[in-house]
Amino acid sequence: MGSVLVREGSERRVWGTLTQLRFLSPHRGIVDPRYDGLELPTASTVPSENRDSIVAHGVLKRFSIFPRFLSVKAYQGLIRLLERHGYVLGDIEHPTANATCYLFAYDWRRDIAESAAGLARAVERVRSVAPGPERRVDLVAHSMGGLVARYFLRFGARDVLGTDPVPPPSWEGAAAVRHAILIGTPNRGSVEGFRAMLHGQRLLWRKVSPLTLFTFPSCYELLPAPDETVFLDADGLPVEADLYDADDWRRYGWSVYGPRTRARFHRACLAELGPDGERAFREKYREWDRFLAAMLARARRFHAALSRGIPPEPVEIELLGARCQATLARAILYRKSDRFVTATRSGERPRGMSRRRFRELTSLPGDGRVTAASLAMRPDPDAPDPPRVVWGCRSHDRLIDDETIAGAIIRILREP
Repeated sequence: MGSVLVREGSERRVWGTLTQLRFLSPHRGIVDPRYDGLELPTASTVPSENRDSIVAHGVLKRFSIFPRFLSVKAYQGLIRLLERHGYVLGDIEHPTANATCYLFAYDWRRDIAESAAGLARAVERVRSVAPGPERRVDLVAHSMGGLVARYFLRFGARDVLGTDPVPPPSWEGAAAVRHAILIGTPNRGSVEGFRAMLHGQRLLWRKVSPLTLFTFPSCYELLPAPDETVFLDADGLPVEADLYDADDWRRYGWSVYGPRTRARFHRACLAELGPDGERAFREKYREWDRFLAAMLARARRFHAALSRGIPPEPVEIELLGARCQATLARAILYRKSDRFVTATRSGERPRGMSRRRFRELTSLPGDGRVTAASLAMRPDPDAPDPPRVVWGCRSHDRLIDDETIAGAIIRILREP
């Protein structure tokens, strides 16, 4: 969520200022396309065809809570760090030879391959004016931005996720890159992302609805890797539930298939559309069934695309993160009377299970959002770290404030 989003043709923010956000009524946005909430259309199973009028408009430097009075840092700290060490900020849409640092903004709701294509175009613009014979760039990416960077390194601007199996990497983007620094990147996905799709993403007193997140292709690509053990029963034993099987989403009531979420959307359809609401409600769920199956298949291929052809990689991947906070890595899946419960929060745990036991079963070290194992690309949490990893100790959104991580960024950028 690190880019400002605006309505195309204007500078009115729909993301980046808390007081202007309109996703308090997300169900209205899905029922009425004229309502410019954060939801994306879901009519097509090809994500690039689902367009709306919202576009990225710069990297989010500070998130405004009350304009001119109260805001919190986003990427301002990283930008100032680079400027203190001599980098000159330029306009990525109109690069110049004297600029040495550019901010790449992308619509974080959309498919990661689509965002990587945008990065490829931006890199070529910068290289076209860069001095020197090699004209290679350094990439510094945080969180999901690291996945955009990794996909770009492997496939450049090509979308290879529509075929099964995915082809081996061509490393089209790697030729343009000297260093790739990934900060807090969920290389093997994030169970926190899945939890957000179940319950929504809270931002102070507001919340991005599960229905809104369901429409984002990127949310599916952030799910834990297909070979991860995500679900345990009340005894701590693995459960045969598949995050990449649309039938399991319906069976276990995940995201839009949860009884409460479904009921709220049903009421919204009836309130907005009157006599046509019931029909619209049923048609939307048939549309979502098709959309979900396509996005899960694409997300499975996304993980395959990032795991093929390693090691080695032509560009050394530098991994920076934290492993000092308990981070959600599992969910407890159990039956309660006539329904299933997917417990990702302590208050949802099975009867008789202590809070301590719940944390032991569901948590691993990380930064509060991304586990250390996911950052380090380790299928086995107990496996040794890769050679190019630096550990700090801050939360996911504050990693750049860690002196060890900030120092590592500058040290790596100064390497030949």
